[in-house]
Amino acid sequence: MTIFAAHDFEDGTLGPFQVAGVQGVVSVGDDPTPRAQGKVCKIHYENFPDGGNFDCNQAIAPKDANNPGRKLGEDLFCGWRFFLDTDGYAENCIRKLNYWGWSNDSWGFQHQFNLVVSSVNSVATPVPPGTPLQFLISAHLTGQDGSNIGSFGSAGNAGPGTWYGPTNLTLKTWHEIIVQVRPDSAFGAGDGIFRLWFDGVLIFESTTMKFTSADWTDDPATYQWVDYRIGQQVNGSTKMVEDRYLDSLIFATTKAEVDTFLAGGGGTTLPPPTQVLTTLQLRPTSAAPGVGGVQLLTATALDQFGVVMDLPALSLHSSNTGIATVTDAPLQINGIAPGTCEAWISSGAIESNHVSVSVTNPAPVLTSLVLAPTAVSAIANTPSYVNVGAFDQFGASMNLPVLTNQASNGAVAVINGPPQGSRLEIDPLQVGTAHVWVSSGSIVSNKVTVLVSDPRGGKGHHGHR
Repeated sequence: MTIFAAHDFEDGTLGPFQVAGVQGVVSVGDDPTPRAQGKVCKIHYENFPDGGNFDCNQAIAPKDANNPGRKLGEDLFCGWRFFLDTDGYAENCIRKLNYWGWSNDSWGFQHQFNLVVSSVNSVATPVPPGTPLQFLISAHLTGQDGSNIGSFGSAGNAGPGTWYGPTNLTLKTWHEIIVQVRPDSAFGAGDGIFRLWFDGVLIFESTTMKFTSADWTDDPATYQWVDYRIGQQVNGSTKMVEDRYLDSLIFATTKAEVDTFLAGGGGTTLPPPTQVLTTLQLRPTSAAPGVGGVQLLTATALDQFGVVMDLPALSLHSSNTGIATVTDAPLQINGIAPGTCEAWISSGAIESNHVSVSVTNPAPVLTSLVLAPTAVSAIANTPSYVNVGAFDQFGASMNLPVLTNQASNGAVAVINGPPQGSRLEIDPLQVGTAHVWVSSGSIVSNKVTVLVSDPRGGKGHHGHR
């Protein structure tokens, strides 16, 4: 375990680091950022397009080029924090956060490895504060004659293809980077390692990097990485002025040493960033709850880094509450009437995507059968009648289904045959009391009481004398 160079700039100097660049100004002073903790290194970039110079290169690097020198199969871990104090530019602009390479005294040329951040990967320009940027990692493999023989995405490439990282690097925010590089174990082995941790999360890993070529014939013992620049570049034909702040920079042989230093063992501890709501998402993006029905929604809140955060207090919206409403606990869309509308949520100025809502009347489902009146006085052998009605789940009248006739005492009274329209015929058979009703599947109507009397005026009638 070895720490090659580490410094938190608290003594007001660059410590074991030196300026490595041709333009710009490097200084050490009080942290002027919102974090305002101790002293930091400031690199000032300013290009001069009117004078024909679009490229401003400025960085800091270890004073001793051979310390940390890394040979075949040897690990190097580097960690640092940075803050891009800029509001963005009106055109494409490359920001190289580090620019690493190696040289060989016998060959006299370098093999380069770059970690590049671009401000124009699918984001609008000029870039407002807090806008996510993307990482771009590129590696260039140089032939023994100095020619470029490979890079990400090309034949004989140095790695698995040009890689654009997650859109979670923001301007005017402190971030933390840890990089691991291990050159191939032998020329052409293709087992080089590159890993990138961003704000504590491993976001890129390759164990098949090609930092060397099997065609090289020089002594492998002379291969050594010796050029490690932190900062490096802005580049664009529009006038650009940018201050970049660096803090807690360390080169070591293990990640544990880097983690300890960044956590406070010699460096200033980075406070966790305050989460700021930037995005609200609703899923699903379309809903069809049906009249009287509901459809559950899932809401997700994302901060300025694209990280999920707790949901804030929400306002609920529908473009037509006569068709559908949105309610909370649980979050759902409620179908009110047939039609289409949109539903969404918001918190302050942050508004979610809109959900397309289509409300239709569902197919009617039989829920009740009603007989009326509920009591009938009848004379034996003289038909009586009751009305029958069928109603769906919304209480609306619907066509009668196939009915099954029921009776409590079939010797006294029964329902005769299927309904005639909406009328059922009751057959009173003899003096007495019975109940009749109908059913359809599991749906059973109310019962009708049938009181049957003798047609001659009552039980035991003997006529006139």
